[in-house]
Amino acid sequence: MAADAASEVLSRPLPDPRKRDFGWLWTARAVSDLGSAVTMLALPLVAVITLDASASQVAMVAAVASLAGALGALPLGTRAEYRLKRPAMVTADLLRAAGLASVPIAAAAGILTMAQIGAVALLTACASIVFNAASQSHLKSLVGHDQLPLATGRLESTLWFANLAGPPLGGAIVGMIGATTTLLVDAASFIASAIFIRRIRTPEPLPPARTATPRRDLATGWRFLAGDRTLRRCLASYTIFSGTIMLMSPLEIVFMIINLHAQPWQYGLTLGLPCAAGLAGARLAPRLLARSSPLRVASFAAALRAPWMLVFPFATPGTGGLILVGVMTAGLLGFSAIHNTALTTYRLQATPDHLQTRAATAWSVTVRSTQPLFIAAGAVLAAAVGVRGGLWIAATVLTLSAFLLPTGPGNQHPRRDVIRRQ
Repeated sequence: MAADAASEVLSRPLPDPRKRDFGWLWTARAVSDLGSAVTMLALPLVAVITLDASASQVAMVAAVASLAGALGALPLGTRAEYRLKRPAMVTADLLRAAGLASVPIAAAAGILTMAQIGAVALLTACASIVFNAASQSHLKSLVGHDQLPLATGRLESTLWFANLAGPPLGGAIVGMIGATTTLLVDAASFIASAIFIRRIRTPEPLPPARTATPRRDLATGWRFLAGDRTLRRCLASYTIFSGTIMLMSPLEIVFMIINLHAQPWQYGLTLGLPCAAGLAGARLAPRLLARSSPLRVASFAAALRAPWMLVFPFATPGTGGLILVGVMTAGLLGFSAIHNTALTTYRLQATPDHLQTRAATAWSVTVRSTQPLFIAAGAVLAAAVGVRGGLWIAATVLTLSAFLLPTGPGNQHPRRDVIRRQ
C-alpha cells in the first residue's frame, strides 16, 4: 500500500505554478549543464590550439583550477546560504559568461596567456559549485518534499544528456567556427540560463538569518554532514567513488589509445555512447524510489555499478574489445545514474532547509578538492603496476566503495544538537 501511494504521488504532475517554474529551473539547469560540458572540451582546446600548450600544462591547469575553485567556492557558498538563491544562480551564470567571453576577446587582441586560461577555469569551477549548491537548495523549496524524487530524476537525466551530447556538440561547433569562438557560444548559454532563472515567479522563502561568525560558518556544512552518521558514510562512499573515476580517466585514455590501438574518434564514441545508459538510469530512478527508500535504492545501485569495470581491463585490440569497453562503461554509468539520483534525493530530504546551501557546498568541495589527489595516485599506480594493473586496482576500489553506504532507512531526523549549533 505504501509503495502504491508513493507511486501515485510521483505520477502526479508538479502543481501550478510550481510546474511552470520548475520547468524554467529545469531548462536553466539543462542549458547550464550543456554549457559546462562544452566548456570542458573547448577551453583546453583553446590552450592547445592557440597557445601550443603541452598535455602536462593543460592537466596542471585543470587540477589546480579544480582544487582552487573548490576551496574558493566554500566562503561563497556560505554567503549564498543567507541570500536568496535565484540571484546567486544568476550571478554565477553571468560570471561564467564574462569569464568565457574574455578568452576570445583576449585571443583576438593577441594578449591571451595560459594564466588567463587558468583564471577562467578557476572562475568557472568556483561559479559552477555555487550555482549547483544554490539550485539544489532552491529545488526543495520550489517543488516540495514529495516531488523531490521526480524532480531530482529529471535533473539527473538532463545532466546525463548533457554529458552525452555536450562533447560531440562542442566538437562540432569547434570544427565549424573554431575553439575560441565556441567559447562565445558557450558564454551565451550561461546568459540564457540566467534569463530562464529570472522567469521563475514562485516567491522564494526568506533565507535564514546569520547566527554565527563567518569563520564559524565556513565549517557549518561539514559539521552537519560529519554529525549525521548516515550522511557521513554517504559522503565518504561518494568521495571515494568519484575520485576513483577521475583516477581511471587518464588510464582509460592510455589503455584505449595505446593498448587497444583505438583511434581518437573510436575512443570518443566508445565512451560517449554509454552515457545513454546513464540517461536511462536517471529516468528509471524515480520509479525505483516509488517502491523503496532512497538509501536502499542508492545501496542497491552502488553494489551493481562498479563490478562491470573489473572486466574492463580484459579488453583486447579490435572491434570486440571496443564493444566490451562500451558495454562495461554502460553498466557503470547506468547504475551510477540511479545511485546519484537516489543519493541526492536522500541528502535533500535529510538536510534542514536552513543548511541546504552550506551542506551542498561542503559536499561539493569535499568531492572536488580530493580529486587531484586521486589523479596523482593514478599516475603512481600506472608507473608501479602498469595501466592494466592500475585499472584493476581502481575497479576494486570502486566496488568496495559501495560497502560504506548504509542500507537502512537512514536518519530521518539528523542530530538535533548538530542543527542547534548552526
